[in-house]
Formats: sequence, structure tokens, C-alpha cells
Amino acid sequence: MKEQRRIKARVIPIVRKARRIDRARGKMSPDDILALQKSKLKALVKHAIEHSPMYRELYRGIDPDNFDLSELPPISKSDIMSRFDDSLCVRDLTLEEVEEFVSDLSRVGELYKGKYVISHTSGTTGKPGIFVIDEAGWLEGAALAAAKIGRLNLKWSTILSLPFRPLYRFRFAAIIATRGHLASYIAYLAAPGVRRLFVKMMVIDVLSPFDEIVEKLERFKPNFIHAYPTFLRRIAQMKIDGQLKLDPILINVASEYFDPATEALCQKAFPKTIIGEVYGTTECVPMARRCGDGRLHVISEACIIEPVDENDNPVGFGEPSHHILLTNLFNYTQPLIRYRVSDSVTVWQPDKCTCGSPLPVIEVIGRANDVLKLPKKGGGVVSIFPVQLYLGAYGIEEIEQFQVIHEKPELVEVKLSCKQGHDAAKLIAQVESKLTEILSSLGADVVVKAELAEVERDPQTGKFRQFIERANMDAKQTGGE
Repeated sequence: MKEQRRIKARVIPIVRKARRIDRARGKMSPDDILALQKSKLKALVKHAIEHSPMYRELYRGIDPDNFDLSELPPISKSDIMSRFDDSLCVRDLTLEEVEEFVSDLSRVGELYKGKYVISHTSGTTGKPGIFVIDEAGWLEGAALAAAKIGRLNLKWSTILSLPFRPLYRFRFAAIIATRGHLASYIAYLAAPGVRRLFVKMMVIDVLSPFDEIVEKLERFKPNFIHAYPTFLRRIAQMKIDGQLKLDPILINVASEYFDPATEALCQKAFPKTIIGEVYGTTECVPMARRCGDGRLHVISEACIIEPVDENDNPVGFGEPSHHILLTNLFNYTQPLIRYRVSDSVTVWQPDKCTCGSPLPVIEVIGRANDVLKLPKKGGGVVSIFPVQLYLGAYGIEEIEQFQVIHEKPELVEVKLSCKQGHDAAKLIAQVESKLTEILSSLGADVVVKAELAEVERDPQTGKFRQFIERANMDAKQTGGE
């Protein structure tokens, strides 16, 4: 049997492409960015109409040479999965064979049919979605992810801590989900072979026992750590408490909301460390990256992000969206145009960031299905966004971790863990009092009940949802890993 080709991130073409992107960005204004997006969108729509039966039908009556983005009807994950074969711009793939491929975990990291990268979502927002991109498109995404955002803003203390010595290989540890054809795991498996000359990499399954992960990290002593924010919060607290000896040069977070309290804790624990952040989904990697000045910039050459309300109507600058409509500008195999993703984001007024980048700045607040729909005083329903509760809860120093679950209409349950040496009963009373006060001030009429308990995590990816809304499920099915 012929050996199957593996996905390989060819380092030289990626670096060259990333440098071209860097140089182009240095000469662009926000208006230039919009013009580039419009040009890319026009080419993508024309390609989708010509090659995808689903889009040809969906865009009937639309002139591909003269249209406005708002004229294109939004689509959802259920639309893609119900017409999977027709959503593709290639005719040598079917849903049946692709499902068989992703069910085989021994083939993770393999190029299907020697040319397609196939990944799936975890299904935390419903039925898992399966997404396809060809090798050229995947490498384009890798180059866009590698291009820098503004100036790096390196600290001298960080530079001086670098281990400059002959034959030294930097140590990179990634604590991620490894049990499936998941986008982040595929990316690490595809890391170029040349990296072995300079980098020693260790991938740890995030679903491993926490103590086991910490033990591996302490033995490995990584210079770079990539992980979920909730995991980093725990190791940051261990570092502050003197229970951990790690001193990474760079920490990169992804896949979960990076709340201000967790960021402050990481900065306190690792004052010399550069903290980075990548925002993306299975459907589009990458979507945004953090600059040296701490702002999250949309990678506008890769995607268009439209913040919208529950009815897909645009919201203004500075307003949190219910969800977003995502257009992936580099996937010509399975176009995703105005595709619903259940992330609540705020897009800020276009302006050049202090880092020098012309790319738009966004703030990711959480998922639409993380928004709590609570009974309102006097009748009706009030929406509570995660950011409105984060600082109130993490402002209580004794809390190590917490999770809010709304399952019964008038009851908000809080699962939490307490730092060692603190009075659990006192903490529970404090949390109930504080969150009741906050929710009441926001117009909610509920009872808050807290308990010491293990938080719930996704059984496949290990991702942690801080806020879980089960009493009022959103009728629209949306995407995202």
C-alpha cells in the first residue's frame, strides 16, 4: 500500500509569504485593508458560484462582479453539513468518505487523498462540523498566522534571559486537545522537520491529569508554552504560591476567552514573559492575533468578521455582538461566506493601533451560548454577558476557578474550587452574596447557589466553558470548535 502523505508546513515558502505580508501591511491604511478584503471577497464569491452547487443556488440573482456583502445570505453549520457535498468546490469528496476518514484517529495529520486537510469541531455547540481545505489554502493560512502584528515590543529582561549558547534547542510545550482531527493538533503535527535543529517540541494532551501535566512541564522546562487560559490560570497561581519553577519566555493562549483577571494573574506570575494570544476557529485558522501592545487584531487578509445581533443585523463599533458572521478569504475548497459563529465580540472604531498595525482591533467576549438569559425583575428576560461577571468573581482572591450554570429558570448555580488554606464555607457565602449583588444590579431576579465541585469540561477537547446556558437554548445552530 502506498504511504499516505502527511501535512507538512514547508518553512521557507511560509516565511517568504509572511515577510511579503509584513511589508504590504507596513504601507496600508485601514481603507486599503477594506479594499483588499473587497477584492478577495469578489474573487471568492465568483469561484463559489462557478464551482459549488450550494452557493450557485444560494446566490441566484446576485451579480458576482457587482454586489454588497450584506446581499449575501448568512449560512450556518447545519446548512453546510446538510448539503456537505454541494458546499464543496471539488467533486472528488463525499460526506460519507470524509466521516470515515475523521473517525480513524490513526490518520490524524494525514493529507486525505494526498491533497486535503480535514478537521472537525468538538460538537460543543451541537453536531460536530467537518471542514475541508486543500494543502495550498492551508499553507496560505499558516503564512497569515506567521506574519507579525505591529512591533514586537520585546522587554530587555526577556532578551537577556534567552539561553544563547551553541547547539541549544528552544523548548516548546503545547498543552492542547489531541484526541481527534482537531485544527490545533493538526498544526503542531505539521510543524516543519527543520525545527528539530532549533526547537524541541512536546505536545501534552490537555485531558491528562493536571498533576501529570505539571510534572511533565517541570521536567521539560519549556521556553514557550501554548495552552488554554484556564490551564494557565492554575499554573500561574502555583508559580505565585512558590509551587512551580517555570520561567517561560513566551506564553501563548488560544481556544478560550482570555479574561482580564487571568491575564493579570499571568503577568504577576511571569513578569518577564511575553504573553501572546491567537483567536481562531476550526473553520478559519487564523482570525486574529495579539500585538505587542496587548490588542487583538483581525487578520484582515484571512477573514472578514461581521459583528451582528440575534437576527444577523450589524451592531455598531464598541457594542458587543450576539454572534459573528465569518468569511474565510483563503479557503477555495469549501467556501465559508457569512458563516455564523457563536462568538460574541466587540469591534472597535478603525484607527491605527499604538503598535503601528493598520489591522482592526476586536475584543472577544465569549460565545453567544455563554450569554445567560435570566428572568428579569418585573417580567421578561435580561441577557448577562460573561464579562459582566468575570471581574466580580475573580475579584474574590480565594477563588481558584469557577463555572456558572443556568439550568433552572430562577436558579444560577456556581461550581468553584478554593485555594488551599481558605475557609470553603466562607468563600461559598461570599460568592453567593457578590454574584447576587451583581446580577440584581443588572436587573436579574434569580437565586445564586454556590458549591465546591469539579467544573465541567468538553470530554473530547478538554475545553472549559465558564458560563453554561441550558434554560434558554438559542434556536440558531452556530459554528466554532
